[in-house]
Amino acid sequence: MMISNNGGKILNFEWQIGTSTFSDTTTEFTFNENGEYQITLTATDNNGATSTSTIIKVEPFSFAIITDLHIGRGYFDYGNEGFDDEDEGEEYYLTQRLRNVVNWIIQNKDKIQCDNATCTIKFLVVLGDIADSGEKSEFLKAKEILDELNNYGIPYVPVFGNHDVWPRTDENEATTTLGENYFDEIFWSENATNTKLMKEILNWERDEIHKNYKNFAFNYGGINFIGLDFNSREPFMKFGKGVGADAVLNEINKGWLEKKLEESKGEPVILFGTSSINI
Repeated sequence: MMISNNGGKILNFEWQIGTSTFSDTTTEFTFNENGEYQITLTATDNNGATSTSTIIKVEPFSFAIITDLHIGRGYFDYGNEGFDDEDEGEEYYLTQRLRNVVNWIIQNKDKIQCDNATCTIKFLVVLGDIADSGEKSEFLKAKEILDELNNYGIPYVPVFGNHDVWPRTDENEATTTLGENYFDEIFWSENATNTKLMKEILNWERDEIHKNYKNFAFNYGGINFIGLDFNSREPFMKFGKGVGADAVLNEINKGWLEKKLEESKGEPVILFGTSSINI
């Protein structure tokens, strides 16, 4: 809503939202039910009072979740030679499976029904293990397929998984957790279309202080979504060579969780993670 005070000095604001009244310059309000709501703002200045009102429509929404893409599984060395290759990698049954999922979301995003209403798919969450062995080519191939969602205004939210931490091939493996660098570069780049959509549509934010950990948060439809990086950075061989990363809730990630829970102020919260762990 826009208000012009014609050069006068505004003395106070009054928001009327349903039966609630607020007097701050700006205000936040959560609508717990779907429907149409009238919002009236009365700004009183030294020349008189000016009011404006608008109708907002609160609609149900839905979001999709997929997990364990494992792009590159079945290959000794996916894409070009080495785990730091820039090639997007070959097409095969797992890439086709992901394409099928992306196409289904695009074709059905306005067809999901809940409570006798259409719940449009607003975003997709990808719950980790995007790559099978942390190769750069595996991440690049997943991004190439997932980016098709952006053409329809649907952001996808990637979560960091244990298979994404330690890059390797059958001939060689990283000596550091390079996967976290690949993940940043490919999925969370400031200039990437999907990052811009996450920020614009979801008000997405990452932990800017501890960037090696892939913690994030966003709010949509009155729900607070929190993403935690449960992956340790120690090599973990339980499931095979170089898989990397046992599940752990360290103090950094616990601090992010506590901070975001405090900011949510009792509002609904959905927590995303990629490993089973007791909290």
